[in-house]
Amino acid sequence: MTKSPLHTTENDRSAAFNTLWIGLLDTILVIATVFVPALEALQSIAVAIMSGTLIGLVFISFHDEFVQRLIGRSATIACAVVGVLALLEIELIRSYLEVSPVLGFALISLAFHLPLATMRLRGGI
Repeated sequence: MTKSPLHTTENDRSAAFNTLWIGLLDTILVIATVFVPALEALQSIAVAIMSGTLIGLVFISFHDEFVQRLIGRSATIACAVVGVLALLEIELIRSYLEVSPVLGFALISLAFHLPLATMRLRGGI
């Protein structure tokens, strides 16, 4: 009997979670590259990896319902951070607090990966 393309195995779920753990660690590295000049040379590759873990959301339909719920909840939190960062672009606010594009992108990624890691460690939503 052949495997259904929509059937998720434990290996599929494990690969998804491994990718998301990599995304969390890499996001922390990106934030470090913003504040630690010695790490600046790593920024381009770290941002590329961080982008790849977020682009992986396109393939959310290949995960089971449990993983979809975790990713959905984390994506909701990340969207809230996008809204806050958009508010920071208002001229009046930007004159007091400016966030670099790389740091802003890393904060969005952190807002996605950190709740996901927390929910994963707790065992669910």
